Amino acid sequence: FNLWLVTNVTLDNTITGSQRQQYSRFYNYSFGKYDARARQFRGFQFVQVQNNDTVVKHYFHQDDARAGREFATSVHNISSAVYQNTSSDWTVTNTKGYNVTLLVGQRIASFDGTTGSRSVNTTYSYDVFGNPVEVNSSGDMDISGDEIYQRMVYVNNSALWIVRLENQSVYGFAPSILMKRTLYLYDNNGLQGVPTKGDMTRKEEWSNSSADMVAYYGYDSYGNVVQVNDTFNRTAN
Repeated sequence: FNLWLVTNVTLDNTITGSQRQQYSRFYNYSFGKYDARARQFRGFQFVQVQNNDTVVKHYFHQDDARAGREFATSVHNISSAVYQNTSSDWTVTNTKGYNVTLLVGQRIASFDGTTGSRSVNTTYSYDVFGNPVEVNSSGDMDISGDEIYQRMVYVNNSALWIVRLENQSVYGFAPSILMKRTLYLYDNNGLQGVPTKGDMTRKEEWSNSSADMVAYYGYDSYGNVVQVNDTFNRTAN
């Protein structure tokens, strides 16, 4: 079968003289796959995008569960010198006949054009609804002490299909060293209250030097925000 594909895009500011700028982008697609049994196009395994001065190479999975997920990206200059390599790891869980595909790890290696490089590893963990609950970044693999940890907690009401309301978000340089914390409260409930609508009615941002910053939100019957009160008792309608 035939596919319509973009092979090049040119941007031109149409200004005459020395101020005229033209930028071109070229696309190349390889190793397309079609699953005849499922009657599904699984995409291209390789796509190259070339700009005026860079080349970006994209590599994609084509199996049933991960089709379209990118597992590697490579950025080069026009002379093929590598600027950055990214690799991504995906996990697949089959639940009640359907696949849940989640990103669990990513590694980014950056190069300075000589012999130097910088590598950063990031891992991800999820709850049973597919919400990210931990994001751990190694920082520069050659440097100790620049790690960043992120923790998220959610409140859910699966009976009402409310399963992705972030309740707490915590950032730190280590699990015990707090850098930033935000609390989200819904439907005028307490911190762990079960939501019934999912309207955020209170937001608290931690401060290490003063009282926490707190904002309150009011809604109309359609769920639109109609009033906000901040820590300094200022009101916006």
